[in-house]
Amino acid sequence: MNIHEADYVILGFLLFRPMTGYEVKALMDRTTGHFYRPSYGGIYPGLRRLAREKLAAVSQTAAGGKIRKTYRPLPAGRKAFLAWLETPPDVTKGPGPILAKVFFWGRGDKHSAMLHAREIRQLALERRLWLEGLKKEIPAEADFYQTATCRFGIEYYRFMEKWFDGLQADV
Repeated sequence: MNIHEADYVILGFLLFRPMTGYEVKALMDRTTGHFYRPSYGGIYPGLRRLAREKLAAVSQTAAGGKIRKTYRPLPAGRKAFLAWLETPPDVTKGPGPILAKVFFWGRGDKHSAMLHAREIRQLALERRLWLEGLKKEIPAEADFYQTATCRFGIEYYRFMEKWFDGLQADV
């Protein structure tokens, strides 16, 4: 299959209801826009890939002299989406891909979501500990900004640990 991570996110939105590219973008802006916001230049090619890979179907209607394309997920698309949801995100790619999966966890198995939350929390802990070890090896001549970026990473992963602890406690 030749689809991108953003395509799975688009597919997740199509599972809410059939939509045009414009509607997908508008819904993303209102829901995931603060952490995951592809442009129209990413959404429309993604929709075409989903249709080409037989994960979504497209229907066309004429409206006001324009062709309106509406996409809906196919059973293979739902299956592919759920399989993607089950793969752990790469914690080093920042919060967007992680939160994109968390946003859709309610569409999958609830028990599995909590297992993933624990796994991501553990990965964040491992990254933080790795960075703390690295921080001890930063040469004395390193400038403030070089050490500040390491400190940011440590604090970021510490926040992730705490956030996923809270998520598990709230569920």
